[in-house]
Amino acid sequence: MTEFPEELETERLRLRRHRPSDAGEIAHLLDDWEVVRWLSDVPFPYGFADAEDWIRTAEKRWIAGREYQFVVTLPDSGAVIGHMGLAIATNGRVGSFGYWFGRRWWGQGFATEAAQAVIAFGFLDLRLERIQAAYHPDNAPSGHVLVKAGLMTDGVRTIDFKALGQAVPCPLFALSRQDYLKIYAA
Repeated sequence: MTEFPEELETERLRLRRHRPSDAGEIAHLLDDWEVVRWLSDVPFPYGFADAEDWIRTAEKRWIAGREYQFVVTLPDSGAVIGHMGLAIATNGRVGSFGYWFGRRWWGQGFATEAAQAVIAFGFLDLRLERIQAAYHPDNAPSGHVLVKAGLMTDGVRTIDFKALGQAVPCPLFALSRQDYLKIYAA
């Protein structure tokens, strides 16, 4: 089995593999309707047991090479401010990423910075051919993150939103390995 980095560093952030001790901070950040309403797979309300279950599942998927889930922290304090994850398709060539940040951390460029790190990890470490992401159409700031991270519009995907209890047609964005290398290797 190939070993991949368990931590990614950016100018202002540290993205690391989840630990069981993160459950309290994750539960606190996700027990906020303004955060959860934009997320497809997260129930509301969200509690400590939900976070514990999610961390256990994420660990199993990491070991299997199916998903790489990172908690986003501030390096100085170690405070958890959000999450970035990359799920790998069964063909091993396509990754879908998703993210969330606690409301206090919105609008500061952290999502874009972390997204760029996860995209680089996907193309350079995992050798993916394509990375994609979708967002709720009413969450324009999330769309801006995808554009700033280099993804381009690629259609629409209908996604079930657990907390909303409905399926929503969502803008899909994608970036190919070839385009990534043109943009970032230049």
